[in-house]
Amino acid sequence: MKTEIYSHCNGEKFVQNEIKESILKIINETDFIIKEGCAKELRMSILSQLKTAGWSDDFVLDANSQISLTSS
Repeated sequence: MKTEIYSHCNGEKFVQNEIKESILKIINETDFIIKEGCAKELRMSILSQLKTAGWSDDFVLDANSQISLTSS
């Protein structure tokens, strides 16, 4: 998949290179056709690959919140 990187507030400075490279490898090797309405399917595809690479599933921060995180 073709990617473009944008670093919000220079956040890339705070992430280890091996983590960035691992994530970019997964994204770049994802064979996915971008089309209207595909965001959920794309998200699930990438999350599945992250899990295979050793990342955890999503977890909810608070039962009353809709905020969830995925971590390594």
